[in-house]
Amino acid sequence: GLLATGSEMAGNAKDTVRLMLRVYPNGFVGELTNIAEQTMKSPIGTFSMKSYDAKSSGSKPSVAGTATKFKMPLVIIIIPNGFTPNGDGINDKFVVVRPYNTQIELRVFDRNGVVVYQNLNYSNDWNGVSNQKGAYFGKDLPNGTYFYSINANDKTSSINQVFRGSITIRK
Repeated sequence: GLLATGSEMAGNAKDTVRLMLRVYPNGFVGELTNIAEQTMKSPIGTFSMKSYDAKSSGSKPSVAGTATKFKMPLVIIIIPNGFTPNGDGINDKFVVVRPYNTQIELRVFDRNGVVVYQNLNYSNDWNGVSNQKGAYFGKDLPNGTYFYSINANDKTSSINQVFRGSITIRK
């Protein structure tokens, strides 16, 4: 690739470099702008350029000098109603979608109200194995319906939300 040390490209040749950026909005929702800057060294000097959105005027594209705009969406807490921890690589973990900087406390109960899983700083890694003392400690929970209590604490805004519901485990 062109980003590897020692990469070369012929003069007047064209290529594309795609960058994937991970943005941590810290609770921000709205429109942002971005300009990527690149500096290159060559035997005849150092060159620097900035990326801007291209504007077209007729059949002739030109660089207009405006920053790339993108919208930071509102992320809400989404809790699945089931998962399939069978090791096939699809839906194997209980994944709670949440805004950046939101801490999740997760408790899962069986039908008798006994806690079978608990994590006070949950990171979407539960695969259906009980981590509580009892008959299933360290083992896969059997297929069935369980109940959860989630305490979601937004560290940016200090807003605390509690969610309760059921979840089905099917292997």
